[in-house]
Amino acid sequence: VVWTDESPTGSDSETNATFGQIRIPVHVQMANIPVSKNLLEDSAVNLPQHIEDLGTNAVAIAEDTAFLIGFGNGRPQGILNGTAANSGPHDSDVQTVVSGTAASLTAAGLVAVPYAIGYQYRQNGTWVFNKATAKVISQLADTNGNLQFRDRNNQLASGQPRNLDGYPFKES
Repeated sequence: VVWTDESPTGSDSETNATFGQIRIPVHVQMANIPVSKNLLEDSAVNLPQHIEDLGTNAVAIAEDTAFLIGFGNGRPQGILNGTAANSGPHDSDVQTVVSGTAASLTAAGLVAVPYAIGYQYRQNGTWVFNKATAKVISQLADTNGNLQFRDRNNQLASGQPRNLDGYPFKES
């Protein structure tokens, strides 16, 4: 976007639109669960349902890993992994906020994170962190021992989803 007066110069008004297609690599995830026909027919439990549950969990865990820290090469390129050489998402593009020391997480540092990224990304943002980080966050307390990110306004009891400083979160 450029602002100009009523008589734009040649460089302001020139456009050279180009169109094309972006290649989106599609990767297939497959699973093999060997089970005999006899076992399926003679099982005392609902074996097909049990196999489906186990398979669903295995696929979800594999997807979670691939989308976060995948290395490409027939699999998704993870959002936290990449190099300029393969034009993937780059670690250098991940916004960071210093919250004290590398070994500690602070409430002030967490509150600062959403404001370090553009509003267009922040407005529908979701936190994603692992269970160890979730535990540390849940234990952050002020100098009086009051938990910083407790169930504010009884949100869980009223059926509202859990959130961290107004943003929903997912554990990965």
